This record gives sequence, C-alpha cells and structure tokens, in this order.
Amino acid sequence: EVGVLRGAASGVVSAVGGTSSYFVNEGMIGGGGGGGRVALYCTSSEHASSWRGFAGLPELRVWGGGVHASTPTGRRGGSGTAYVECAGVTRGLFLQGADTFDSERRLTELVDDGVTLYDFSHVGLYEGAVLGFAPANVPSVETTPSVSVGVSHFVGDQTGRLHVKSGVRLVAE
Repeated sequence: EVGVLRGAASGVVSAVGGTSSYFVNEGMIGGGGGGGRVALYCTSSEHASSWRGFAGLPELRVWGGGVHASTPTGRRGGSGTAYVECAGVTRGLFLQGADTFDSERRLTELVDDGVTLYDFSHVGLYEGAVLGFAPANVPSVETTPSVSVGVSHFVGDQTGRLHVKSGVRLVAE
C-alpha cells in the first residue's frame, strides 16, 4: 500500500506462473504454475502509464504459466488475480488467462467463506480468463447456501467467461 503511486510508463507488476517442466530421464511431466495474486492499494496515482484503459495504473501481469514444448497442452496454469484500489479504480478484480484454447482454460473460483462480501466496482476478464463464484458448502436438502456478489461494471476483451454456480446471487448494475 502506498500513498501516491509513481513510476515510469514501462513499469510492470508481475506475478506470472512458471512454465511447466519435463524431465525426460524420469518421465515426469509438470504443469504450468498458477498465476499469482497482486493487490494494489494507493490513495492517488501519478504513474505515467495506463493499463486496460485505466489511467495511472502500471501493467499488471497475473496469467498462468505456459507449457514446455514436450508437455501436453492441458497442463497450463490457471489465471491469477489482481485486486486494485488505486488510480480511480475501487474494488476492481482482474484476471488474465493467457489466450488459451477452451480445453486449456482453468477456472479461478471465489468461494463464499461466510465472512467475505463480494462487492466489486469492476470485474475484468482478459485473455480467456474464467472466473467462478460458488458457495462453500454443498447444498443439502434442508439448506441452500447463498452467496451475494455485486458487480457495477464488467470489463474485458470479450474472451473471458463467468461461471455462477447454484446458490449464488449475482447482481450486475
């Protein structure tokens, strides 16, 4: 957390997953690492660049790791998340998928913990990211858990997907 965010136009905040590995001698294949988590808080920004149309933000990279040339394509890492309260963005949640094929997409799921209230001003899905909202408990005959999610603006590049499971109330303004 910083008071005033400053930086050059070339500034980047990165928490990208690692590339998968393939050990020929042992016959072991690893998957790509999941993207990391970034939280950016500031009271104001004098940063020299813009990101995804938001002036004053550095580039944020949180996509999942790629695959080694010898690794099956379905082992790409899932998207990370960037949470932003800075430069005019309040309660912004952004995901990046890395332009994967449908069979390679990995769901990043926010699960109700009974405490957190999900209320976002912006939810951005980029490069094929997939975001899901789900209740923490499996519904039983007697009770149906419910999660309330508020989103003021959906943004993105029209390649992402949103999955809302049973028991989730999504309000988009």
